[in-house]
Amino acid sequence: MKKVICFGLVFVCLATVGYAYGSTPPSNPRVSGACFIDCRTVELGRVTLYFPVTYQYDCLTYSSSGNLFNLTNSTITGFYYDSSSVGDSQLAVRFTSFNEPEYRYAYENGNYISYTYDNLTITEILNTNIDIVESYDDLTIVPRHDLLLYIIISLLGVAVLCLFMKRF
Repeated sequence: MKKVICFGLVFVCLATVGYAYGSTPPSNPRVSGACFIDCRTVELGRVTLYFPVTYQYDCLTYSSSGNLFNLTNSTITGFYYDSSSVGDSQLAVRFTSFNEPEYRYAYENGNYISYTYDNLTITEILNTNIDIVESYDDLTIVPRHDLLLYIIISLLGVAVLCLFMKRF
């Protein structure tokens, strides 16, 4: 009976949620250590969007139209590379507070170049390391970057309990 309880506790501690998307990083990433979304869009075709790691959990979900949506009360700003521009320029992408994504692009305005934002419609996510919230159950109480630490501490606690149970 003691072994069943120990194995049951270990099984519960090791249960994890699977990813709905691939998490393979781009083959030639522009930056290391950033969050990324490798996706297809209506406006840009296939593109990889990069964001700071602080937005990896509990920040993005889907809108009623199926596009990504910012759940936070702050603007999430990232970037993408436009390979069609001279010098392979880095351009901004952003999610304003409680809104869908927008991308920055250049256009000619008389004798000078201006930049503006327009809506970005993501049609398919191919790979990402961002945890996209799909239901209320996906929202975390404890940030998931600490989850491994909690699992290790729990396993050590279970091992200590099993050792004490064996002695008595």
